[in-house]
Amino acid sequence: MSEVLNVEELFASKVFTFGKMKERLPKSVYKEVRQIMDQGGELSLAAADVVAKAMKDWAVENGATHYTHWFQPLTGITAEKHDAFVTHPDEDGKMIMEFSGKELIKGEPDASSFPSGGLRATFEARGYTAWDITSPAFLKEDATGVILCIPTAFCSYTGEALDKKTPLLRSMEAISQQALRIVRLFGNEGATKVVASVGPEQEYFLVDREKYLQREDLIFAGRTLFGAPAPKGQELEDHYFGTIRERVGAYMKDLNEQAGYWKKEMVTGQSMVSDSTKAIKSMKQEALKHHGMVDASKAAEKAMEAASKEIVGMLLNEAKDTVDEKLEETVEKAEETKEEKTEQEEEMKEAQAEQEKQAQEIEEELEKQKQTRERRSGVQAARSLPVEDLQDRQQKILENTRFILEEQNLLPEEIKGIMVDFNL
Repeated sequence: MSEVLNVEELFASKVFTFGKMKERLPKSVYKEVRQIMDQGGELSLAAADVVAKAMKDWAVENGATHYTHWFQPLTGITAEKHDAFVTHPDEDGKMIMEFSGKELIKGEPDASSFPSGGLRATFEARGYTAWDITSPAFLKEDATGVILCIPTAFCSYTGEALDKKTPLLRSMEAISQQALRIVRLFGNEGATKVVASVGPEQEYFLVDREKYLQREDLIFAGRTLFGAPAPKGQELEDHYFGTIRERVGAYMKDLNEQAGYWKKEMVTGQSMVSDSTKAIKSMKQEALKHHGMVDASKAAEKAMEAASKEIVGMLLNEAKDTVDEKLEETVEKAEETKEEKTEQEEEMKEAQAEQEKQAQEIEEELEKQKQTRERRSGVQAARSLPVEDLQDRQQKILENTRFILEEQNLLPEEIKGIMVDFNL
């Protein structure tokens, strides 16, 4: 029996695509991520935490136990440092798997021995990886297991590019800015970004491994440096669009199956198809034993069950959208209520200050009135004294003054002046 390869199901099955993000992320977070992808900007830490959790759950469901910031240093190959999702057990001894937004956005691998073109000394070499949000995360399976690979840019502490992705991203941004100038000349004012795409030329040469190992120019330079002169005419026209040899065809088949991975998936799919075929045959045999109405009733029940599941799924999606919308409305109302409360508190403070000012003015006015009444009462009391009492008091004051003058032994001239002043 020939193997069946379902390309539609296999394509991007191990990639965290927009479809998977839309299924797993809240509506507001998904909208923020898409906006940053299209227009640029910085993802909030709260949204990054949500994306990291969804990405971790999807990876764990597919058998991943580790994640890595996947980057392309100037060594000609990719580099990665694996970190486990496992953190520490909880109080009950149950394992906890965590992946935060901070770990998703930024990493700090050892960069001491990566090529840098003499930018810094080895002992000072610090390198940082930053999540490239425009490239989707994916799962890679090899001898170490399933790894969540997060595409990142790799740069130094001072911002110099230490990889091949950073210059690519910068050149894409420069091309977008200059292309927008041309777009504006054609009257398009709504475009915010121009995306450049590159289509690789699918033309290559297959070299036998034994012969490849004999050619040092292919090993060290990756190209032919010596050998027969290249044909410039039509000398090799019999090779052009020639028949594909079986050995080459077998190699291409293995390449398409991704070193056995697709083959495993096909075996699993074939097993499922076989099981489904057996189930269908048994159902047909059972159907022959029973009345047609019974079979129709069972088929109707299955159809109703399938329809119910589909309806439940639609209702869950609608409910999710409704909850997201209500949550956004609640947050907006809470912010408005907070602003109104702040305004009311400021008005109350102003009114309280005005009342305190008025109370202080009233107290000052009462104090002034009190002092005026006291002065008036003292004058009235003095005026109400009899004339005889006033004369007695004046006489006592004069006697005391004479006594003081005599005790102080003042000169006659001083005594005369004082006596004149006091009419003694």
